[in-house]
Amino acid sequence: MGDSSIYIGYLRVTAISAIGLLLYYIVDFWLKNKSLAKESTYTIQEKADTVIMADIFEAINRGDGSFMPLFMTTDSFFVNKIKELCSKINDTELEVCALIKLGLTTKEIAIATNSTYKAIESIKYRVRKKLNLDSGINLMLFFNEI
Repeated sequence: MGDSSIYIGYLRVTAISAIGLLLYYIVDFWLKNKSLAKESTYTIQEKADTVIMADIFEAINRGDGSFMPLFMTTDSFFVNKIKELCSKINDTELEVCALIKLGLTTKEIAIATNSTYKAIESIKYRVRKKLNLDSGINLMLFFNEI
């Protein structure tokens, strides 16, 4: 009887240890998969954003007028905020504002819109006046803060 009770005690300790290890590995596996699921969600979102940005720049290069609708799908808040700040802004000025927000230089905007450098400078000047901004304010930085 003495040996069998020791043997049963060892079996109980071993069973409890095995169950504890099993629970540990189940929880560890669950936590790792949960974090992987979050990472894959972010990765999918980043890929979608990259695809949309690639579509936007492709539309800019085509110059067929499909740029603004694509831009509106990604950043309608910006467009609405600009219209709220300046209700008298026209579509051409709004398009230039969006291109500035995307980080294009004046020369790149002129090429993308089939305009001259001077025409884009003039539009930027009018936008600054309509938004009551000093000439020293960087429009790209201002638009990125919106």
